[in-house]
Amino acid sequence: HGTFVEEIHEISISARNLSKIRENTKYFSSLCQIVQSNDSSKLNHERLQQCFKINNWIVKQQELLTMFKGLLERLQNIYRIDIDELLATDLRSDPLNTICQLQNEELSFKYFPKINEIIKFPKFQPMCHVCDLISQSRITTKLFDDLSVENRSLMKNSFDIKLFYQYIWVPAMKHSIELLLKLADQTVLISTVCEYFTCTDTENTVISELNLLKSVVRFNGDGNQVDQDRLIFCVSKILQYFNLQQCSDGANLIIQLKETFKILGNFEIFENLKDIKHTLQHKQLSCVNSKISKVAGYLSSLSTANLEVIQAIIDRVDFIMWVRENLNDLSELRT
Repeated sequence: HGTFVEEIHEISISARNLSKIRENTKYFSSLCQIVQSNDSSKLNHERLQQCFKINNWIVKQQELLTMFKGLLERLQNIYRIDIDELLATDLRSDPLNTICQLQNEELSFKYFPKINEIIKFPKFQPMCHVCDLISQSRITTKLFDDLSVENRSLMKNSFDIKLFYQYIWVPAMKHSIELLLKLADQTVLISTVCEYFTCTDTENTVISELNLLKSVVRFNGDGNQVDQDRLIFCVSKILQYFNLQQCSDGANLIIQLKETFKILGNFEIFENLKDIKHTLQHKQLSCVNSKISKVAGYLSSLSTANLEVIQAIIDRVDFIMWVRENLNDLSELRT
């Protein structure tokens, strides 16, 4: 007990021993009695509370830095060695007064000056609380990653939280807000939609992504202006476009079959659909309407297996033409 009291008085107790005291209620009560019976009871009691405060501060900073690191790991060309070094260091066994220092009633790490710059940045803590959402979303991750590539020279050899905030965080959040509003209004370009979604995405995937984007945007207080009904309608448009895109691939295959074997007939519907994937790329999502989707329905009966069979026929055109030219009598096929 005496050793612990002395360590608490000097703030040289380790986080591990402090946790043992906190977890063992009976032992903690015993220690409190010793503290209260001491001549310097007021000082010792304040020291005890100060030790808990310092330990809580260390744990909190590690949690925040872990959240922040989770986002940085998803981005290219971002230097984060200082953060990695701190998080890799086991601080539980070291005396609290060798880890932290108190200046002007403000705690900081003794041997991690770069970390101090990060955690003292006014926006750092609120930024950390949205990092997990950003990392979960392919949309926001891509926005942040694109900006990290554009600004690779700023933070490749050292990390500056102010530069990160100014050149990556703020622009990425601004782009997120603009993208969410354009998606909700269906004024977003289809080429932009294709940057974030693919034809293999399910309805649940698209809904999840848009909800994540909305949650990230709400961090800046702008997400509430987009209601859920508008997002759901946007989801249906995105899915309609990719269905149309798949129909376009099928139409191209049908036209290729027609031209390969010189098939006669009315292929106007397929001609209209075959280039739609390219013609819509630079148009807004709102151009995907029920009329276009209805035209695409002509190809909806063609399954992937059907298209694979058509492709196989086209790929074997030489053999099929040879059969046509050399086996005039179908009875020859029996031999």
